Amino acid sequence: MQAPTVETIRLPNPESTPESLFPSLFDFYRDHREFYTILYNAGMSSIMMETIISTIQIMPEMPNLEAYMKSFWAYGIYGWMLEWIKRGMHEGGKELKILFSLAHQDNESSGDIT
Repeated sequence: MQAPTVETIRLPNPESTPESLFPSLFDFYRDHREFYTILYNAGMSSIMMETIISTIQIMPEMPNLEAYMKSFWAYGIYGWMLEWIKRGMHEGGKELKILFSLAHQDNESSGDIT
């Protein structure tokens, strides 16, 4: 098993959006499946959450709404990721982005607030 290196970890990007972060983040975790599965099974998945938060960059000087929305998306992505790991990480980033879009469209058409 090879742990991710400094060279493979992307620097935080204040312009990150869920749409841009989603596929690349999941592909990264899938590329390092063995390492992240071990973290998950050892109860250390909070490390993944910290990575998502640092990538999205929730800054103290942001307007409240922007910070709340970024936090909402970060924790949603984290929950999606945990379920994906539990299910064996079968889909790649592009497939997951499509599933995410379908879930979002379904919520919009049913009148749910997103």
